Amino acid sequence: MITLTQSTPVATPDFIIAGAAKCGTTALWHYLDAHPEVGMTYIKEPRFFTEAKGGMAHGVVDAAIPRSGTYHRGWDWYDELWRDAPEGGTRGEASTIYFVAQDAPRLIRQHVPDVRLIMMVRDPADRMYSHYWQEQKAGWDMGPFRDLVDTDHPRERYFETTSHYKANIERFLEHFDRDQIMVIVKEDLDNEPERILEEVFRFIGVDPAFRPASIGNRFNVQRLPRFPWIRRLSERLRATVGVALPHPVRQAFGRTQRKLERRLSVPNAYPPLEPDLRATLIERFEEDIRFIEQWVGRPRPSWRAIHPTEAAGKTPPASPEATR
Repeated sequence: MITLTQSTPVATPDFIIAGAAKCGTTALWHYLDAHPEVGMTYIKEPRFFTEAKGGMAHGVVDAAIPRSGTYHRGWDWYDELWRDAPEGGTRGEASTIYFVAQDAPRLIRQHVPDVRLIMMVRDPADRMYSHYWQEQKAGWDMGPFRDLVDTDHPRERYFETTSHYKANIERFLEHFDRDQIMVIVKEDLDNEPERILEEVFRFIGVDPAFRPASIGNRFNVQRLPRFPWIRRLSERLRATVGVALPHPVRQAFGRTQRKLERRLSVPNAYPPLEPDLRATLIERFEEDIRFIEQWVGRPRPSWRAIHPTEAAGKTPPASPEATR
């Protein structure tokens, strides 16, 4: 366990899942949380190692949404997030904002220089499209996806920036050695979960033979709210009232909130990405695709295919559901 030296020493994470959004970080968080030697923060996305302000899209989404960094809350608040973690265990957290927050690599290096970093990626065009639909799910009407791609819209810049894997990972390489960073492709975790989890467990130094009972489960399946204003209110309550409640009360609050959200929503079945738009995005992300191929030592032909599921030998679904 890494310990930060200051007036009141607190334990800090041994590893961090640093993004990217919509790439399977929720599933990996659950798998790691199930490991008996691992203690994850009791909330996903603590967003501690950044002072970014202005909401989920760095100022381009309603600034009233309290999705900014939490560095200002201090170490006692951060340490409390592991109060249910096993004594002496390996501690971890997951905050996808770190992947794009400019100050995150510096702050993490400043306080936890020996930390292990896990980056999750996926087909960059699919990731961007899924991110767009996630915000639609949250009740934000952003207009057609085509309009975002064809114009210099602030939200489009945010979605696209997150899929530029090369620039984001290289920002971390300015502060950390390459062997401190593990890159996982979401499609590999989906298709070969046991192999990938064994590699992850070895990377963070815990028993690699453990297999979570939840392998194969789907986590965080997107749903569309019947009443978007209720979804926005729920998000605000989760980020304000939710984090302030005592842990047992917060757990009950979270369960009730999730049940209510599910009853007031429908499965988020969205149309496939139009071929010409996908071709445009593939061209924009070519450098990022090559970067990931070189990092993992494996080609990703489906990432360059206009119909990626067809390239994988599958029939493309009419209405895919996305998971994060």
